[in-house]
Amino acid sequence: MPSRSAFPLSATVSEAARNLAQQQRRLLVQQAAQHGGGATPPAVPTLHKVTVPHDLPIDAGYEPDNSVLVLNPLEVDFYDGNPRFELGEDYQQLKTSIRRQGLNTKLSVTRRPGAARYMVEAGGNRRLRILKELIDEGEERFRSELFVFRAWRSESTVLLRHLSENIQRAHMTLYEEASGILRLKGLLEHERGETYSLRRLEEILSDIGFPVTKSALSIYAFVVERLALLGPAAKALTVKATRDVLQNGLNRLERLTSAFGIDTTAFYEGLINPVLEEASRRYAELGAFDHEDLYEACELAVADRLEAKQGDLRRWLAVLKANPRATREELMTPPSPPAEEVQGPSASAPSIEAMALRSTQPPSSPEMTERFEPAEAPDEPEAALRRFAATIGAGEFLRLDSSLPRGFYVEAPVPASSDPAMPLDLLHAQGGGNPYLYHGWWLLMQLSGLVAAGDGADLDDEVLGALPADCAWRKAADAGYEEVERLLANTTGPKPDFAFVLDWLATPAHPLTNTLTALLASLRERREAHDSR
Repeated sequence: MPSRSAFPLSATVSEAARNLAQQQRRLLVQQAAQHGGGATPPAVPTLHKVTVPHDLPIDAGYEPDNSVLVLNPLEVDFYDGNPRFELGEDYQQLKTSIRRQGLNTKLSVTRRPGAARYMVEAGGNRRLRILKELIDEGEERFRSELFVFRAWRSESTVLLRHLSENIQRAHMTLYEEASGILRLKGLLEHERGETYSLRRLEEILSDIGFPVTKSALSIYAFVVERLALLGPAAKALTVKATRDVLQNGLNRLERLTSAFGIDTTAFYEGLINPVLEEASRRYAELGAFDHEDLYEACELAVADRLEAKQGDLRRWLAVLKANPRATREELMTPPSPPAEEVQGPSASAPSIEAMALRSTQPPSSPEMTERFEPAEAPDEPEAALRRFAATIGAGEFLRLDSSLPRGFYVEAPVPASSDPAMPLDLLHAQGGGNPYLYHGWWLLMQLSGLVAAGDGADLDDEVLGALPADCAWRKAADAGYEEVERLLANTTGPKPDFAFVLDWLATPAHPLTNTLTALLASLRERREAHDSR
């Protein structure tokens, strides 16, 4: 009499896998009863469900890609390169759910070449841990589970899949993400025999279906390379505060100390690392961490090393923000007294802008001598924009585009020739060119919505995405955040304090008062008309 197959030839893949699981569970129950119920039954041979055509035999020694296995979770190892360091606050909640309902999706496993045991292949370390714990707690029904086998490809592939799964399924801390991405970079470089810049890494990750922007990669590199000594406190880092407070702040402090002859290695090893270690100890004792407090502690350490008061240090940082190329002597030059405190004839002297105007513009220049009387109705925004841009010498950079949220943008002042041009801030400081170009160009950037309000010069993603693909801003942004910073530094210099706008509007004889007033009125009317629709 021929033996009966447990799986009819018409069985589907899912049916065959389910039958395998049920058969093994029945076997486990029988063995548990034979060994006194409470004793641990002997190991059950691993069963395999193979996704091959139905007319081919199922071979227990054959493990093709995507085959379904029935395994004892105790026979499966955790991934030794797990990018997650913490079980997460929802671990017990997840365990309760699995105890009641089982796994909603099958875990995937793989096996390194020559290895005898399986390991989880695309996340699932927490769920595997829970299965092992439940079995140890006497939940014998979890001793037989379905797993999907994935053929081994490479170490980088396994890490990539763990990163993808963890990021999609559960919140990873910034430090976990950063460590995983930087380790993935190392694996890819080792496997391919190449070395990747952050820009090239951005391209590689996009090619393999794991897009990460260059600005994010820059933050990841900073976190891993500069903040690792925070230890457990690193899990409290957030993306925005790390970028805005710590990365930008420490970069400014590093530039400042370099003006005093302190190199990068000495800056971090001698000044910053002790502060990070103290923050780590404080977190271990009190569980307290604050980005602003950490930066201020770093600032105080630098002030102590330079034998300066914190107020002086911050003044130097402000000078450095306005002029990144400032020397030590320029930094330490005492500030000039405020204009209102100056006594004598100079108190009624014309403003710096007016003096620069007379020295750089001929009296007959229509752009600088024309005065516009207040109009009964605001100009059309396009006409007001052209007039203001021409007045400040930025006409060639103005781009009118009705598809944009504000109807225009300002192109980067990139020189037409290949010769490097002086940034607008330095040109302004040396009294060259149109005296209003530097401040006026930045004002147009702000009014266009391309630059967000605030101290920084971050580009607005919505406006940026609507710009033509061939404009300098889009090209720089596509290359990465650092390229945008480089473009600004090389063409315009840092974003100025917008207090100058009050001077332009409040000084009746100022050459830009009427022009700017007309521009603001026309833009306001356009916005009100848009909002009322």
